[in-house]
Amino acid sequence: MEAVRYEKGLNGGKAEKVEKAEKAEEVEKAEKAEEVEKAEKAEKAEKAEKAEEVEKAEKAEEVENA
Repeated sequence: MEAVRYEKGLNGGKAEKVEKAEKAEEVEKAEKAEEVEKAEKAEKAEKAEKAEEVEKAEKAEEVENA
């Protein structure tokens, strides 16, 4: 069950939910986490491509030296 915070309103002290702001904050955090994850994946792919290029260069050098 989701906990709901309440805030005292100006009209007669009625409680108003602050739930929408909390949900928006959660969505924003999730979006940021997703962006970080995408950046990390892109970085890993870039590193893998560089490693592949190095490997090809080393093989070419071996063939050249043979």
